[in-house]
Amino acid sequence: MYRLFFVLFVVVVSKTLPSDCASRLLADEKAIELALEKAGENRGEITAALAQATEKQRPGMEFLVIHMPEEDLKTLTAEFLLSNARLAYEAWEKSPWREQITEELFFNNVLPYANVNEQRDDWRADFYERCLPMIAGAKTPTEAAILLNKNLFREINVKYSTKRNRADQGPTESMETGLASCTGLSILLIDACRAVGIPARFVGTPLWTNKSGNHSWVEIWDKGWQFTGACEPTGDKLNQGWFKGRAATAITDDPLHAIYAVSYKKTPSAFPMVWDPRNRSVSAVNVTDRYTRNFEPLPEGFVEVMIKVTDQVGQRVATPFLILTIEGELVFEGKSKDERFDTNDHCLVRLKQGKEYAIKFSGSPSKPIQWVAVRQDEPYTFVISSDQEPSTDNSSVSVDRTVDGEPSVSNGGEPSIEALRKYLELAEEDRGELQSKSFASQSLTESVARQAAEMLWTDHLRRIRDQRKQEMEAGQVKMGDLVMPFY
Repeated sequence: MYRLFFVLFVVVVSKTLPSDCASRLLADEKAIELALEKAGENRGEITAALAQATEKQRPGMEFLVIHMPEEDLKTLTAEFLLSNARLAYEAWEKSPWREQITEELFFNNVLPYANVNEQRDDWRADFYERCLPMIAGAKTPTEAAILLNKNLFREINVKYSTKRNRADQGPTESMETGLASCTGLSILLIDACRAVGIPARFVGTPLWTNKSGNHSWVEIWDKGWQFTGACEPTGDKLNQGWFKGRAATAITDDPLHAIYAVSYKKTPSAFPMVWDPRNRSVSAVNVTDRYTRNFEPLPEGFVEVMIKVTDQVGQRVATPFLILTIEGELVFEGKSKDERFDTNDHCLVRLKQGKEYAIKFSGSPSKPIQWVAVRQDEPYTFVISSDQEPSTDNSSVSVDRTVDGEPSVSNGGEPSIEALRKYLELAEEDRGELQSKSFASQSLTESVARQAAEMLWTDHLRRIRDQRKQEMEAGQVKMGDLVMPFY
């Protein structure tokens, strides 16, 4: 019935509309029919959503259907889609910034019910009720987004943690567990923004140029796109954050080191979901140039050092420290960051290449001095453990280039099982290839090798059990595009 109505509408109006408008309507009709074909057995639900949408909301529903991922076409109900559209339109129309949000912005960045491949939760009504009081008095999307970032995560009791269940958690799972990665936190903040009519989108990079990992964050629209780290408020300002400097070094034409923003509307590019690398169902636009525009290169002869202090079990701790020249001149005073902060969020210091510096801990640990020789020709990470001591008084400890924050050699050149343990504690999408890690090429004693093998086997069994559990519950074994049901 819906398709027949749409065809008649095109025939009637095409006599008075410009030819490009008529062509666009016909193209939309074809796109909708293609989407309905992809819906398969769920075609009735999608058709019902289109037919039951109000006249005002029908263009938005058509947009959702035309650009909807195929999996959603096969599973989402009419009730879910109609409720989502109704609440999104109401929030848009009631927002103080309604007039500056175009229909195009609304369609692509307020109306969508999801960000990437997270579970499709019915979050709008709950988030609207929670978030509207938080932004009372806000006149602009910027003011409202800042207030949400300050108050949302305390209200829903969710914090950053690498111990979350998965990277791509939907809002319900994150709130039930109280834990989320930068991906899960970004999903929460974007959903909260959209719930009150703020255009927002998911942004990230597969890998920083210094090889320290991937990251996800949020952009909101206020007379242009502005960025912020989720659960990382920066006072009363946007376009700040610990990752600003690293984002400035992104590479536009390198798919591994570029920065992408998610687009619900289909584009030629797919968002690189490192937690699900084969999934290309989420469209994206390359926004790297906006982040690299104000890049300040390192001065000649300097390197960028990221300070990470850990305790005996490898947990990051917040510790005040000083960096001095060996002559005792103060170069930098700061504080390391603990597990409340993103895995890649470390205190950054620029030091002159080839000079020796002392790191003096002004709090814990009790051993005050750790000497570090900075002698790399590129930015790198080194780890100062709180229980680490110089091999001899006033000795120099060479720090070679590291991978993902793990030192290539330990203080005395002895192999350490701790590096492997910390690697296995990371979520799979954050690990990278084991063979690429510097500790993987170290020589091992027989006892350490046995311990490492046991740790690797335990981790392998855990991953296999998780994978096979999903297959058992689905009753299907999948290999590439092949599927075999079993009973």
